[in-house]
Amino acid sequence: MSQQGPQDKATPQAAQKPAAQSQARPQAAAAPQAAKPAPGAAKPPAPAAQQAAKPQAPQPVILPPPPPVDVGTVAVVELLDAIVKLKRSGLLGMISYLADKAEDSFLSAATDPALMRLMALLASVSYGVSRVPPDDIALAQNSVQDLTSCAVTALGRVDITEERRYGALGMGYRLRDPDVGTSLWILLQIAKGLGRCVRERNKSK
Repeated sequence: MSQQGPQDKATPQAAQKPAAQSQARPQAAAAPQAAKPAPGAAKPPAPAAQQAAKPQAPQPVILPPPPPVDVGTVAVVELLDAIVKLKRSGLLGMISYLADKAEDSFLSAATDPALMRLMALLASVSYGVSRVPPDDIALAQNSVQDLTSCAVTALGRVDITEERRYGALGMGYRLRDPDVGTSLWILLQIAKGLGRCVRERNKSK
């Protein structure tokens, strides 16, 4: 019993080797399983080339500033517009004729006594209008425009080929017409204002 051979000493070492090998095998088998991803784990992000391009917001359009307006260009445009209006109204032809006949026109105007008297009367009218207050000028301008338009319209509607004569009874009947009464009222108002103005001017002298 006290003697042990070499085989008895090698028996524990031989028994430890299979145990170590058996422990190494489960670890080697578990290594490939650890390398596989879990079924519920998140997938790694795809490369940037595979990702869908996100739509970008449109950039605001910046308009260039308007070009500077030349005063000379605006003046030329207005001048051309005025020339076109003069051409359509016929005044441009009259001005051209007067320019061609300027010497003859001035000579005839200087030697014509009737024209000189007319010019003197127009100068007197202009001087008289200049003495009227501005408020009265504005009111008279509006009244003259309305009266001129109404007078020309009435003159265009008059049939001068049809002759009619009215006696005293006919005149009395016509005076009942409201349009005739309005016309007479305007004439009477003008006559009243004219007489008052003359009376005030005579008192101031």
